[in-house]
Amino acid sequence: MEPDDEALREVAAAVARVPPTQRRGISYSQPLSRDAASARRAALRNHSLDDEHILPASHSLSYAHHDPSAGLPAGYHPPLPPHQHHHHPSASYSAGSRRSVGGASDGSMTLERAMSEYGGGHGTLPEFVGAGGGKGIFRVPLRAAMHPARPPPLEVRPHPLRETQAGSFLRTLAAEPQRRQLWAGAESGIRVWALDEVFAGWGAGARRGDEESAPFREGVPAPPALCVALDRANRLMWTGHKDGRIRSWRMDLDTASTAPAPPPAGSGDGGGSVGGSSHGGGSNAPVFREALTWQAYGRTPVLSMVVTSYGEIWSGSEGGVIKAWPYDAIAKSLSLSPEERHMAALLVERSYIDLRNHCTVGNVCSLPASDVKHMLADHSRAKVWTVTSMTFALWDARTRELLKVFGMDGQVESARLETPVMPEQPVEEEVKVKPSKKDKSQGSLNFFQKSRNALIGAADACIKALGERVWVGYASGTVQVMDVEGLEGSANGQWWIDNIGKALDEGTSFYRVGSRQLAALLIAAWARKSLKPYVGDVDAAAVPCGFGRAIGNKGGVGLRIRVYDRKMCFVSNHFAAHLEAVSRRNADFDHIYRTMSFNKPHGSTASTSVQLHRGVNVNGNQVDEVRPDLAEADMIVFLGDFNYRLYGITYDEARDMVSQRSFDWLREKDQLRAEMKAGKVFQGMREGLIKFPPTYKFQKHQPGLGGYDSGEKKRIPAWCDRVLYRDSRPISVAECSLESPVVASITSYVACMDVTESDHKPVRCTFSVDIARVDELIRRQEYGEIIESNEKVRSMLEESCFVPDTTVSTSEIVLENQENIVFRITNKCETSKAAFEILCEGQSTKKEDGTKSEILPRLSFGFPLWLEVRVNIFSLRLHVFGTLRAHFFF
Repeated sequence: MEPDDEALREVAAAVARVPPTQRRGISYSQPLSRDAASARRAALRNHSLDDEHILPASHSLSYAHHDPSAGLPAGYHPPLPPHQHHHHPSASYSAGSRRSVGGASDGSMTLERAMSEYGGGHGTLPEFVGAGGGKGIFRVPLRAAMHPARPPPLEVRPHPLRETQAGSFLRTLAAEPQRRQLWAGAESGIRVWALDEVFAGWGAGARRGDEESAPFREGVPAPPALCVALDRANRLMWTGHKDGRIRSWRMDLDTASTAPAPPPAGSGDGGGSVGGSSHGGGSNAPVFREALTWQAYGRTPVLSMVVTSYGEIWSGSEGGVIKAWPYDAIAKSLSLSPEERHMAALLVERSYIDLRNHCTVGNVCSLPASDVKHMLADHSRAKVWTVTSMTFALWDARTRELLKVFGMDGQVESARLETPVMPEQPVEEEVKVKPSKKDKSQGSLNFFQKSRNALIGAADACIKALGERVWVGYASGTVQVMDVEGLEGSANGQWWIDNIGKALDEGTSFYRVGSRQLAALLIAAWARKSLKPYVGDVDAAAVPCGFGRAIGNKGGVGLRIRVYDRKMCFVSNHFAAHLEAVSRRNADFDHIYRTMSFNKPHGSTASTSVQLHRGVNVNGNQVDEVRPDLAEADMIVFLGDFNYRLYGITYDEARDMVSQRSFDWLREKDQLRAEMKAGKVFQGMREGLIKFPPTYKFQKHQPGLGGYDSGEKKRIPAWCDRVLYRDSRPISVAECSLESPVVASITSYVACMDVTESDHKPVRCTFSVDIARVDELIRRQEYGEIIESNEKVRSMLEESCFVPDTTVSTSEIVLENQENIVFRITNKCETSKAAFEILCEGQSTKKEDGTKSEILPRLSFGFPLWLEVRVNIFSLRLHVFGTLRAHFFF
C-alpha cells in the first residue's frame, strides 16, 4: 500500500519521538579467519578523507527531530547515518557560475523506507532520490568480498596507484613451481617473489606503492623487461628487454646477490622507501646481477621469446623478425668465466639463425612484416606458435620449418606471399582495426577518424576552418563541427586553476589531483597532501553536447579518481538552456552518462573487494549488457549548470515565494524534481534538501535577493545550479561494507549568495563519505594460516601432489645404431588419471676407456636435434597404457 503525505508525516513524527538507540559498530572482513580473534584481525579499515572530521569512540548518534509543519516533501529523506565506529570523511564540491545539481523520488514508499527517509542522522541533510535507479546501466555496480564463481585469490601484489609506479609497472609473469618462485618483468628490470615468504610483511617499510605487496627481490636496474622464459634445467630465467638485449638471471638468488641497488629515478618527494627492509623493494634491499647477456637486436626491442622443446631460444621483434639462438653457442657461453663475459656475448650474438629468411623464396615471404608480439612453445608436439596483429604462424621446433600461417579468421594463408623486411606502419594498422562501440562514441576521435578516411578519397568530403572551429561536410549530407579550442582549453580555465590553487595553499596543504577543460567547461580537483598515498589513478574525459554533439559550449567534463581503492567520478556539466528545453536537457545527461569514457589505467581492478566483471552478474552468469564507465564507479558526483527551470509559475509569483522563503512550494515547481520523480533523468541519484533561494538569474554586481533579473525578459528565478550524487548503496538503507564500499551523506548544501560577479550563484555541497577496504597484509597472513592449519585445505593440497601408480617398460635407453625405439607406459592406478612429460636430462658420450662424459642438460631439458619424440606430453585414463615412439637421426 502506498501511504499518502499525511500518513508519512505521522510516521515521521513517530520515528522522531523514539529515543536513539546505541548501535554497535560492525566490522567486515574476508571469510578466511578460523576464530573470533582472527576475524577481528581481518577486519576492514574505514578511512577518513579529512583527518579533522573524526568522531571519538564514545560519540553517540542521535536522530534529528523534523517538525512535520516544516513542509518536508514526500520524496526527501536522509541517507543512512554513518556508524559510530567509522570516521567521518568529508569532501566539498562546488557548482560555480556554470555548474549545478538535483535528486528525486518515485513517490511510492514502503513503511521501512518511510521510516528511514525522515529524521536524518546527526549533522546530515534529508535527501531526494530519483526514480529509475537499480535497473540497467543505472544499477549500482556489484561489489563483493569474493567473486561468487572463483576461489579466493592470494594477492601477492595488490593493485597500486599508477602515480607510484614510475619504473615499476609489471609487464609479464613466469612461475617456477619447483623452487616456488614467481618472476615478473618490470619497467625497471626484473623482480621475484619467493612464495614461501609471501605471507610476511615488509617489517620496517618499503618503497611507496609497494607497501601492500608481499616481500620481493629485485635484479640490478635494467631497461623494461617485455618477455620472460623459464629454463628449469640450468636454473635460469631468460628475459627480453626494450633495449634489444636478452638477459639471464640465476634462480639461486643468494649466489647472485650484490650490493644494495640505488634508488630508482624519481624516488624523491615521497617516491622512495620508508625505512629499510631485509627483503626486496626496500631502500637497503639486496639485488642480483644477470648471468649472461647479449645484444639480440640492434634498434628494436625483444617483444617475445620462448625456449623450444629442443633447448633453443627463439625471439621475436618488430617487422616480423624472428631469430633462433642455438643451444651449443649458449651452452659454451655459459661455461665461460665472468672475466670472459664479453667474449661469451659475442659468441652468442654471431650464432643466431634468421627464421624469416628460411621461409623466404624468390625475395618474397609468406609471413607479414608485422611485429611478433607473442610466442608460444608447444612442448607436447615440439611446435612453436608466433603471433602478430593479423596472423598466427606454426613452426616445427626441430627443423625450424614454417608449417602454416593462419589469418584472423582461422583460414590457412600459407600461399599468400608478401615482400619481406618492410617496417611496420602503425598508422595503417590503426585504420585496419575495426573500432569498438565505445571508440565510435568518442567525439574528437570519431571526428578525426571520419575526416581522415573521407579525405583519403578526397571526393566525398570537404573541410574548412572558420575561426576556432573546423567544419567537415560529407557527400552523404552530414556536417561535423569540431571546437578546436575545446581540445586544449583556454587561458581563462588556467586562470581559475591557478587562483584556486593559491587560495588552497597548493603545494603546502593541498595538491592538485587533476583537471579537464572543454571550451568554457572546467573541472579540477585538489586533495590534502596527507591523502596523497591513497589518492591516484586519475583519468579525465570530456563529452561535447553542443551543435551536432561536437561543440563544447554544452556538455560535460569528468575526472575519475581512485580513493582508497574505490573509483569516484566527478562530472561538471552545462546542459541545454531555455524553459521549454526539458527533453534536450534530459538527453544531454543521458548522452554524457552513456558515452563518457575515461582513458584506461594499467590494471582496472581494486584490491580490497572484488570488482565483478561487467559481463558477470552476482550469480556468476554471463550477461550481454555493456555498462558505461560512469556506471562502474563506486560514487558519482554530477555538478554544474543543469539549466532546469521552474514551471507553471510567473515571475512575480516566484519572486514572492522567494521573499517569503517558501522553498517547499517552489520545489514542487522544479523541472528537475519532476523529471527525476518520473525516472527520466539522473535515475537513482540523490540531492540534498534545497533550503537556499534559486540561483538564477541575477544581474551582475547587484547584491541580495533584489538582484534577480528585472530586465525586459524577466527570466523566472530557478535552481539551475545543482549537485547530485550516487554512492554504492543498492538500497536506501545499507551499511558501509565490502558489498557497499562507499556510503555518503550530505552535511551541507548551500548557495554562495554573496558572489555577484556572475548571473548565477555558486552552490557548495559538503559530503561525509565512509569507505570500506581490507588490510592486505592481514588478509595474506590469514590466508597463510588457513593453508597451514586447515585440515580440508591441507588434504586437497596433498591430493594434488599425488602420483598415480604407473609402470614403464624400460628404465634405460641405450643407443646402439638403432633408428627407432618403442617403450610402453601404463597407468595402474584405479582412481586417478596420470599425466606424463618426457624430458631429456642431458646427453653424455661413452669414452674409449668405458667411462661416460658429464651429462649436460639443454635449456629446459630440451631434446637434442637428432632425437624426435612424436608425443612427449600426454595423459592416460584408468588402466590404460600408452606407446611412445622415438626416432633417432644419426
